[in-house]
Amino acid sequence: ELYTDVRRLQQILKNLLSNAIKFTDEGGVRVEVTADLADDPVLTGLGGGDFVAFRVTDTGIGISDEQRLVVFEAFQQGDGSRSRRHGGTGLGLSISRELANLLGGVITLDSTPGEGSTFALYIPVTYAPEHSETSRASRTASAERLHPIGPDTPPVELPPAPSGDADVGAGFDDREHLRPGDPCLLAMVSTKEEAERMVGLAHAADHRVVVAYDRTAGFALATGFRPSGILLDSGTPTETLATLTYLKRRRETRHVPVCILGDEGVERAALRTGAAFTVPAHADDAVVRAAIDRVMSLGLDANRRVLIVDDDVTQRQAVAELLGRAEGVEIITAADEADARDALAAGDVDLLVLDLMLEEGNGLGLLEEIRTDEELRSLPIIIHTGRDLSREEEATLRGLAETIVVKTVGSPARLLDETLLHLHRAPTALPDEQRQQLEELYAADEALRDKRVLVVDDDERNVYALTRALEGQGMLIDTAENGRVALEKATSGGGYDVVLMDIMMPEMDGHEATRRLRGVQGYAETPIITLTAKAMREDRAESLAAGASDFITKPVDIDQLLSLLRVWLYR
Repeated sequence: ELYTDVRRLQQILKNLLSNAIKFTDEGGVRVEVTADLADDPVLTGLGGGDFVAFRVTDTGIGISDEQRLVVFEAFQQGDGSRSRRHGGTGLGLSISRELANLLGGVITLDSTPGEGSTFALYIPVTYAPEHSETSRASRTASAERLHPIGPDTPPVELPPAPSGDADVGAGFDDREHLRPGDPCLLAMVSTKEEAERMVGLAHAADHRVVVAYDRTAGFALATGFRPSGILLDSGTPTETLATLTYLKRRRETRHVPVCILGDEGVERAALRTGAAFTVPAHADDAVVRAAIDRVMSLGLDANRRVLIVDDDVTQRQAVAELLGRAEGVEIITAADEADARDALAAGDVDLLVLDLMLEEGNGLGLLEEIRTDEELRSLPIIIHTGRDLSREEEATLRGLAETIVVKTVGSPARLLDETLLHLHRAPTALPDEQRQQLEELYAADEALRDKRVLVVDDDERNVYALTRALEGQGMLIDTAENGRVALEKATSGGGYDVVLMDIMMPEMDGHEATRRLRGVQGYAETPIITLTAKAMREDRAESLAAGASDFITKPVDIDQLLSLLRVWLYR
């Protein structure tokens, strides 16, 4: 018997089947269900136990290696051109991945462009809410919905499961000799040759290692083994950042230090996302071995030093007390740029928390000095300020610092979270009060919190429903009843982060408003998501041609909308 949350399982399978059918013009779609997983490498990453796998295989257009990570943020098949037959962004996989997590499982992908794809859902035979990542309230609700599945349905004879490449490393890495939590390196690389090289270099440095060159298998290994450090082979810049973003957005891997093997052009974006450091993509063995030692040291060494620069003694002491409660964190402080330079010159600073409102200097000069200093250029910097920043100032600062935390009532929790991220520290040793603050922060999606949304719709019922849902995520909502009013608000300095645009409106419809909005200063790249009727496919094509970033059908599914907003707004 299979005991699980039936509603969530049905939603996942419905989404996987819907996408498979949508992207398959010739051939067919096959569903396989099996519990014969004794030799399946994915189970190693899940920590073992009894699981069942649901595999949905199609003969559609497939997904390239470069694109296969992006689909786990917003499902999009391989042909991404504006003129593609299969228009739009399917959000089913993004939602399905989260539902699988709630069931204690995982979704994997095996695909060949032009031949098709196989999405496999692995879930425990017996659903255990304590192993999922959901909140206490939703765990209870899920447990109350448990229903047995089978054995009323007769078993189906299934062909052998496809083998794939996810088991690379089995037999020559150390996975058979490790338990979850044992010190080890996870090497996520692109080829078997690189995997064998990393095993040799790690062993030469006296580190145990598990390897994967299938990224999905790598995610499972990261979750199951909880490595001390991760070495990530870059592939393309897009793939690198997609992999890193996924690792840093999941609580169980967020604190693990990651070294990127990549080109120089990806360095700043990788550091902002939470990478510990980068080394050149084609570095020799000596450089890579040193990188392995360094990333493992970051994961195992408990000592970190944080420099806090703020001329307000009360603020300085408050931040020092907040961050000093983290295990193994030593705090040093400075009141101005001169003191900060002295502290940096003394060495051994792992993170800089900088206020911009200093009596002597505005902090910008110090930032620029750090980024041009060969020894300090990769130092993580958090801007912690009470200043109202213009778009231009914010853009400049984001090019120099890892993140910006504006001083508000809720900012201590976010400052603590960003500090733990860049110090590669888990929150497990924090006092209960601070852990609770982080839980509340995670509950309100950070990608959405405090983002300004312009909702353009002439139907008050739609406006009310969207406003209520988005405000519940901590977003700031403004509304306009038609395209003309939307343009007036945008040109009068609205400064919106995203626009939700209805199509059918009086005075000026959504297509015309989108075209004109793209010409307004500051809105050339702003995400504009159009709300289209399901039956009107021509609206979708016209929306993209008018300059829309994406679309979603009406009536709007709030979960799908939130998933779409996370993708477009996450920085």
